[in-house]
Amino acid sequence: QLRQSQVVTTFGPGAMVDLIDRAVLIGGLEHWGWGKQGFVALDAARLWHELEPSVHALQVLAATLVAAKRVDEAGPVIEKLFSAEGVNRENAFMQLNRLLAGNADKAANQRVVRNIAAKYPELPQAHFAIAQAAALAGDNEAAIAAAREAQKLRPDWELAVLLEAQVLLQRSP
Repeated sequence: QLRQSQVVTTFGPGAMVDLIDRAVLIGGLEHWGWGKQGFVALDAARLWHELEPSVHALQVLAATLVAAKRVDEAGPVIEKLFSAEGVNRENAFMQLNRLLAGNADKAANQRVVRNIAAKYPELPQAHFAIAQAAALAGDNEAAIAAAREAQKLRPDWELAVLLEAQVLLQRSP
């Protein structure tokens, strides 16, 4: 039974209950804003993953680390997501740059994508993710090389051709 005095915040995502031996997050951590209480969201995401090491907890922890501008720290968490059982790596690579989009340090994003993709050289989507991250970081040569590698692995893939063309257009005067 819960007493009114045990409820720390009474509504919305992240409602919290203070019990004798622990505080319990009611739910919705992935919907918290990052504002002044961002460190609380990060601590809660870490605790959630520690108590319930699920793919969903990893996803929320990764997103929270990115929102906190801790992309290098998020890298190993994202790597765990990619190696988790049942994860569709092809789709995950296609969404990776979207996850990192909120981080202004595009060179850090590129580094994280490259490190994760290095473990999956046989996937054209891994090279495509590198190409996207490189293009966003302004590293046109790396973007073109990665897009071409994706095309070698999947010759009929129009998306890789279009990305290469887009980078070439940006590069030309």
